Formats: sequence, structure tokens, C-alpha cells
Amino acid sequence: MSVITDYIAQQPEKPEAVRAHLTQMYHLIKGLLPDAYERLSYSMPAFSTTPQGTNIVYFAAAKKHLGFYPTASGVVHFTTELDAAGISWSKGAIQFPWDHALPIDLITDIVKFRRSEVETGPRKDTENEE
Repeated sequence: MSVITDYIAQQPEKPEAVRAHLTQMYHLIKGLLPDAYERLSYSMPAFSTTPQGTNIVYFAAAKKHLGFYPTASGVVHFTTELDAAGISWSKGAIQFPWDHALPIDLITDIVKFRRSEVETGPRKDTENEE
């Protein structure tokens, strides 16, 4: 088991989607970032460049949603898509309700964006957003 799978196992079983969504998110991100380090940061599962390096994305269980934290730049870059899908978001957070399927394609695009951004540095249009 990893620190993230331990986190998932400790979450409540109700609503039923909590562990299922967390597990799905974990496997999706793990598949997209196979070389990333898994850790807890701010008490949330996080994928980072090194054991103490830059966090690429975080996620966590909340009462009514799965919180996804791709940093401010990861949200700003995808506000049009988030709004079109009716997904709630704020400066550095995206909320996926437990009673909705995860938008896999959008999450994939966001994770790929963040991976690229971390590898190459922030884009000029988002570098001051964090």
C-alpha cells in the first residue's frame, strides 16, 4: 500500500462514490504521472516531482465532493471547459460532486497541462496566478 491508498482506505464508505471516485482519481493520475512521487501534502494526496519537490496536483475527499487541486494556473487555463461542463471551481480548486461521474478527459488534460508546466516552467499568461 502507498500513503495515498492508505488515505483512500481511511475514508468513509458513504456516500458509496467516495472511495470509488478517490480510487479512480488515484489510478488516473498515477497512470498519467508514473514517475511522480506520491505523498501527503497539506493532509491531501499529492503527486510531486521529487520526494520534497514541486507538487503537480493534489486531490482530497470533502463532505459533498472530491476536491481536485491543480494549483491556480491549472484552474485558470481550463475555466472555459469547467464552466461549459457546469463544474464548480475557485482559484486553485475544482469540485467534483460525489453523485456525478468524474470528467476523465478534462482531468487528463489538466494533469498533462500541470506536468508540462512543472517540467518547462509557467506559461506567461498564468505565471502570476499562484
